[in-house]
Amino acid sequence: MRHHDLTLRSRIVFLAVLFPLVALCAPLSAQEVTSDLSQGADISGAVNDRDTTRVFGTIYDSSGAALSKVDIRVFNDQAPANEVRTRSRKTGSYVARNFGRLYTERDIYGLQVRVRFESAGFVPAEIVSAVEKNNGLELNPILWRDGEQPAMDGWCLVLTGKLTNAKGKKVKDGAVRITSPDDPSIDVEATVEKSGIYRAVIWNGPGSLQINATGNGTSETRPITLDGQPRHDLVAQIVQDIALGS
Repeated sequence: MRHHDLTLRSRIVFLAVLFPLVALCAPLSAQEVTSDLSQGADISGAVNDRDTTRVFGTIYDSSGAALSKVDIRVFNDQAPANEVRTRSRKTGSYVARNFGRLYTERDIYGLQVRVRFESAGFVPAEIVSAVEKNNGLELNPILWRDGEQPAMDGWCLVLTGKLTNAKGKKVKDGAVRITSPDDPSIDVEATVEKSGIYRAVIWNGPGSLQINATGNGTSETRPITLDGQPRHDLVAQIVQDIALGS
């Protein structure tokens, strides 16, 4: 078994470009993230082609259950009269697209969007973040029910990446499990797509985890240490590509 000692002090991604800050609305307001996606030039006609900019993710409640029928509204504060709307599916997943109407003459390389999540019985949440033109921004917010005290003792995170062999090819019968040396109850089997992309959700877990990957008669274990304070309002993301036999 191969063993790699990996401390992810600087590789925790909070599911958004440029680390968006989430704030629960009423009474708190969303905090904006500065970006350099516009230079004030004229881009008339630049978004007439098919625009593939999108915001996507999964919405959770405080227990980690996916939330359906959440209303999502996407704004550009530079053009507040326009918005894009969508709603989360039964699985809690959502995709907001067709952002052409949100662009202004200043938005050359992308947008700074304000994304609002609303559902009856829950405190609304807003995220303000930059998204590059024709790219995707993944946001996985946590909504708290009215009257709940927003607090998490552990980490809420998504572990994802691509599982391949040493040559970058698909691993036959590849599998990924997430465990923890500090908490025997953490034993999560990741979903592995045909492309080799794996994904696992850990809810309110400890800061010490292990990624255990197997396939093609080989195996690999990667320890992960999470530093800092867990977030109660946004699911963190760790991206780890694994090449077995390398």
